[in-house]
Amino acid sequence: MRLLQLSSLVLASEVVWGYLDTSPLFIFSTSELLLPASQLQSGARLTSDLSSVLSRCPSDIYLLIKQPGVGLADFSSSTSAPALAKCSSHATDSRLRSRTIIPEVIGEIDIRLIEQELNRRCGASSIAIDVSTIASSAIFDQTPQVLSLDFSTPSESQPERGQDILDHDASLSLILDMLRNRNYTVLYTTTPPVPASHVAGTPKQYEMYSYDESLHTELKRDVGPEPVKIRDNQTMVDGPLFEKYQFLTPGLFMGLLVSFLLLSILYVAISGIASLQVSYAAFDKENGPSGQKKVQ
Repeated sequence: MRLLQLSSLVLASEVVWGYLDTSPLFIFSTSELLLPASQLQSGARLTSDLSSVLSRCPSDIYLLIKQPGVGLADFSSSTSAPALAKCSSHATDSRLRSRTIIPEVIGEIDIRLIEQELNRRCGASSIAIDVSTIASSAIFDQTPQVLSLDFSTPSESQPERGQDILDHDASLSLILDMLRNRNYTVLYTTTPPVPASHVAGTPKQYEMYSYDESLHTELKRDVGPEPVKIRDNQTMVDGPLFEKYQFLTPGLFMGLLVSFLLLSILYVAISGIASLQVSYAAFDKENGPSGQKKVQ
């Protein structure tokens, strides 16, 4: 069930995104291979696991494919590589007993080390094939055998890139047709594309930043003459003091006028309060209004 989910993730989904420095690995065989399936694995760990599993010589023919310059997004649709998609699906080719997909592999798998392990443990002979020799069925007569197929790096621009991957997939389909009645194992390894910024070019000389030199330059006293910048929008007028400056501005005049009015109002109020006169007899109990009422 887990393998089916991984297959759907890689080959059936419409949009697949992975790490920029990773690439997928496809393994399928007519024999039972006990390989752990995971989303992310290192190339060194997979090299060790594959060498251990294949050293038991489970098949007669081992097809080791190396496809450089591709990523997980290049196999996002089943139409990108139909033959590879069929081998990775459980719905086709019931002869395949093992299907393992690692969507993201960090680092490169040492496929030559695996080939040497097969030569040493299984006594398999090695043959390097290409597109021109695939049509010859005589190369599959001797067993056990290790077939090495190195595809070229696909173009970076579309639609040439998609067509290159389709052409490589057609070569894989032709080989699988010839191995229809054989016991085989296919390792389809890939390496991620190299960004244009990482392509080796003319090395640039690096100049180290000198902190002491910059500090010395900043602290060095400048005794040279400094040019004086004269502004074009200078508004100073030559003449007497009262012609250069305006002392009685409208704001100052308005403030003085308001202050004068407020002081006048305050003076009138204080004068009115001070003019009030009350005799002391009004506060005398005997001569006051209350005393006169008692007398009556």
